[in-house]
Amino acid sequence: MQRNKNAYPLLCFLILLLSNCTLDYNDPDVKAQLADTIPETILYNITQIKVKNGNISSKIEAEKIETFKNKNIMYITKLHYMEIGKTGAIITEGWADQATYYTDTENAEISGNIYFYSREEEAGVRANYLNWDNQKKILTSGSKEKVTVSRDDGSYVEGSGFSTDFKLKEITFSGDVKGIYIDEEQEEKE
Repeated sequence: MQRNKNAYPLLCFLILLLSNCTLDYNDPDVKAQLADTIPETILYNITQIKVKNGNISSKIEAEKIETFKNKNIMYITKLHYMEIGKTGAIITEGWADQATYYTDTENAEISGNIYFYSREEEAGVRANYLNWDNQKKILTSGSKEKVTVSRDDGSYVEGSGFSTDFKLKEITFSGDVKGIYIDEEQEEKE
């Protein structure tokens, strides 16, 4: 077997080059790049409980949470959320495959197999993508995303361009809508 005489100097140059290369983790540019790509913390099978005035007000369970402090972001996988009333009963409960929570604004993007149910309103919401604006207290879907709102009485509305204002307790759709409305008062009169 014949060796290539030109390969030896190239191999020596590569070994010399690689042996002199090190990654300086104290370099501010390297720290910034790492902070944007590597989570500060990763938590598995986590339960977070919030307490107000000595009572549990909410509970979040997740399969995984990744926090990025420099970006003010938490990535949450397999989310289960419960809002709990003063008596200890669950008021609102919800599930989603993923959520991106912005810790500085408390806004969130929620995606994948979303279902939220309000016992107080006796209604649920199903979607694949929702966006929460915490300051305005508005939950919206994308303009083409299908969202279904259903009530325990059998009424439902399905459409795109969903928006709900929690302050006004108002739901709107900007796209095509279909559904069934059951008027319980009308049924009682008959």
